Amino acid sequence: MKRRQTPNSRDPITRKIDEMAAPMVDAVPKHAFAYDGGTIILTDEHTALSKCGNLLKFSSIVSNSQHFLTRSKPTRITAFDANTRASHLALAACEEHAEVSIYSV
Repeated sequence: MKRRQTPNSRDPITRKIDEMAAPMVDAVPKHAFAYDGGTIILTDEHTALSKCGNLLKFSSIVSNSQHFLTRSKPTRITAFDANTRASHLALAACEEHAEVSIYSV
């Protein structure tokens, strides 16, 4: 019959690891939205930017609204990023003559 281990009966190494472990964060989800598993960028404290098909989706985490960046040729987006300080958005799409487009948002 095994002796039940209590925090004081564990070996010293295990106790030290337990003491060094970071405390758990108690977080509550504020908003949930559809997501394809790709990149998510917080453009400001209220807006999340993600890819949605061939569009970029701006999701407000305050009002639960969504806005989409439309393009003249809606081809597959290969990469995107945002510079929140300069309010710019860079987008690269899979096209015959591919280019990187910079948007001011």
